[in-house]
Amino acid sequence: MTEREIRQLNRMVNSNAFLTKYQAQWPANSRPANALVRLPQIITRLNEIGAVQAGGIRDQKGGTATKAAILYEVWTDINALSRTAELVGKDTNDPNFAAQFGHPASKAADRVIAIATDFSGKIQDATVWAKFTAEGMRANLRTELSSDLQAYPTARSGQAAGRLDYTGASDELDDLVHEGIMILDGLDVFFGNFFSHDKLKLNEWKTASRLERAPHHTTTPTS
Repeated sequence: MTEREIRQLNRMVNSNAFLTKYQAQWPANSRPANALVRLPQIITRLNEIGAVQAGGIRDQKGGTATKAAILYEVWTDINALSRTAELVGKDTNDPNFAAQFGHPASKAADRVIAIATDFSGKIQDATVWAKFTAEGMRANLRTELSSDLQAYPTARSGQAAGRLDYTGASDELDDLVHEGIMILDGLDVFFGNFFSHDKLKLNEWKTASRLERAPHHTTTPTS
């Protein structure tokens, strides 16, 4: 997945958390209600394709994952935790909560694993974890993250068997990202009307659905 595709995926994840949080408010067969069915499917499939492109996924017959695949899964998990913590911190006016789950500035493997290990320890606390599950976080993230961290040191470095055909996977990925964008664009119009007299929720939606800025890469001068 490209940097832009990952940012769009993050946008979908955060938007889905918002939809889940206020699920009881959506009229039957409305855009939000329908999006709550389709968005999770798109997110799951994008993660599957991304994991394969990152270096192979777990063999369905009991094989092990490559380090690249595990690292991608760990990165996806800590990104979800970080962005959810930011949302919780804003909702509860508790910036310290968000600060505990600050996103790593570097994608270096050792840094990602270190941050993930720290996050994994913190979310073992039932009270802390409840704040994430209340925002739609999948229940098995804790155990999967812990398992990935245990498997990473001894995982193989080669490519996993059964990789997807890249041409077909790329075409599917493009279609899914486009579909997700169209869903969010439609929701933006819907919520502009639905929350026209509730600016707090409208602003919360805008925050959840915004596309994060692309990082600026700087060149470090060499001596």
